Amino acid sequence: MAHELQSGVLVDEAMRRCALRDLGDAWFMEPLDVLLNSLRSEAQLSHAGVLVERERIIAALGNRLRMVETIKRNPEILKERVRVAAVVVSLPRTGSTMLQRLLAGTPPFTAMRWWEVFNYAPMSGEKRGEAYERRCAGQKIIDDFVQGNPDLIASHPYELEAPEEETPVLGQFFMGTLMEGFAYLPTYVEWLKSQDHSRVYGELRTVLQFMQWDQTSRRSQRWILKSSAHLPSLEALCREFPDALIIMNHRDPLQTVPSVCSLMTMLHALECDQVDKVVVGRFTAKRWAWNLSRFTQLRARLPPERFHDMGYRQLVRDPIPEVGRVFARLGEGLTAEARTAVNQWLESNRRDKRPAHEYSLAEFGLSEEGLRHDFAEYRATFLSASEQQSERNS
Repeated sequence: MAHELQSGVLVDEAMRRCALRDLGDAWFMEPLDVLLNSLRSEAQLSHAGVLVERERIIAALGNRLRMVETIKRNPEILKERVRVAAVVVSLPRTGSTMLQRLLAGTPPFTAMRWWEVFNYAPMSGEKRGEAYERRCAGQKIIDDFVQGNPDLIASHPYELEAPEEETPVLGQFFMGTLMEGFAYLPTYVEWLKSQDHSRVYGELRTVLQFMQWDQTSRRSQRWILKSSAHLPSLEALCREFPDALIIMNHRDPLQTVPSVCSLMTMLHALECDQVDKVVVGRFTAKRWAWNLSRFTQLRARLPPERFHDMGYRQLVRDPIPEVGRVFARLGEGLTAEARTAVNQWLESNRRDKRPAHEYSLAEFGLSEEGLRHDFAEYRATFLSASEQQSERNS
């Protein structure tokens, strides 16, 4: 494994496969090396997991090689005017996927699609505006996920053409939560906490510019982004996209965190022979407590008009008015066409069409008392007493 997960080996292999050598600014090599060290020393990957991580990193480097080459041949890409309307930054399991898909499925807005978040740069032989190979690769990722652990479909709706969060793109700069989602990487996570993420958001803008250049219909639309990975890097996000509305869906962590722990253990099981649910669960809970505490502190330093707060229960109970309020904040009217698109999505994606996602606090070594302590700052700041009681009774 030591040989397979070395940056020099992986870079050489990516260059060989792409027949390209220019990776552009190599700032990403430091986070890559920190990640690889953690994968080698802490993750306890299975043999199959080593191969998966190796291919994931080679694919990320390949995307970068192909992107750099495409921009060199088409420098006008960097002149694309990207307009980010809103960024949903909520904790996982708060209805954030639902909200992004409701918004991005309407005419004024667009979002990344599943097939392009893992392969944002054109593959060999693909022409501008065509993405057959990337769509096939995206479907294979879905198939591999579900085959590896069928329970995953209960925790997240994987759809090839659906609006998707940019977390996988951020992970390909080796400074996002995607990489820690598949393995236990405490050293890497601790290192991430102290880093300036400004370069990450500059790279994200470039990816959006490419996607807009590749599909020119997006030029008339504004982007709806979404990732909980933005929580601890709020200031860098706001600097890069100064006009974006930051949307936060609020739900009691006593409800969301056990679900996140369940998802993490399912993902870890794809790459590890043994997964200690208690270790992963407690680490995940502490990780998100830190993220929300960091978010709370950063938000206090930013203009309040940059934010739109939304209650999870209200969104789930009656989505149309909640979506309408977001439209209004974004200077758009909820037209009949947009309303129809929202209703069609709601009907096609009823929660009862997917299996139940079952879990408990105890299986992850967690308790209500412990979560109340760890998330006290966030709960006191953003959840009223009635909301907390309502969640406890649900």
